[in-house]
Amino acid sequence: MILKPTTRAHQSAGKTSRTPFKDQTNRSFNALFPYIDYNRFGMEWVDIVDEIEWVNRHMNVEPRNHEVPFDFGNGTLGQTSVFKTRATLQSDKNIYKGTFIAISIVTFDDNVRPRNRGGDFFSARMYNDYLQKSTAGRVIDHGNGTYSVYFYAAWAGKAQMTIALTFVREFIHYIKDSLKTKEQLLEFTGTYMDKNFTEETTCRLINEGVWSDMCEYTNQNSIGKTVLVCNKPKNIDCSKLYSMSVLA
Repeated sequence: MILKPTTRAHQSAGKTSRTPFKDQTNRSFNALFPYIDYNRFGMEWVDIVDEIEWVNRHMNVEPRNHEVPFDFGNGTLGQTSVFKTRATLQSDKNIYKGTFIAISIVTFDDNVRPRNRGGDFFSARMYNDYLQKSTAGRVIDHGNGTYSVYFYAAWAGKAQMTIALTFVREFIHYIKDSLKTKEQLLEFTGTYMDKNFTEETTCRLINEGVWSDMCEYTNQNSIGKTVLVCNKPKNIDCSKLYSMSVLA
């Protein structure tokens, strides 16, 4: 993918300007990241507002006709498959610095059966190793098996994107329902990769407790207020978490 500068005139003068967004997914920076305008007192309400908004999004009940009989048949519904799930670029092909890149994800199981519920934990990263630039993507769970990923085009030039299915919904529910009272007893190995460098650290899920100077990974729709924390690698940034595995 090629990220273009806004205009040549502004680029040569050492300045950048934003062009108007061409679709509804790129309406404004504040629409996607509204918290930058909050003061330190307003930030206290962020979690409360987010929680209320999440409840309201999932309270919509479709009208039902109770006289319609059940459908029946044989079928199998599996976990979300990384091989069958599809990601599609929704933004225009001409992407300019200072705008947003939008990607939609539709999840399927191994039988190409659509997943009709959210809760999977996706992580997203856009980077250019040559320019030594990278940015994390914001993942929005729509609660129906579809997700939206937004990247901020912070530089001009080429960019690579990585979207990883870190945890499936069923595993997250197992952790929350079965191991929540024994959190930190189950540990994971987090593998970080940056070019030719690789480091492994210990990770765990924390719902209650404190920690200091660790890599943090949150997803309110998937794991609520629980936080995935990893010991910080010595020479690699937290944004370059490559894979997770359960310690034997």
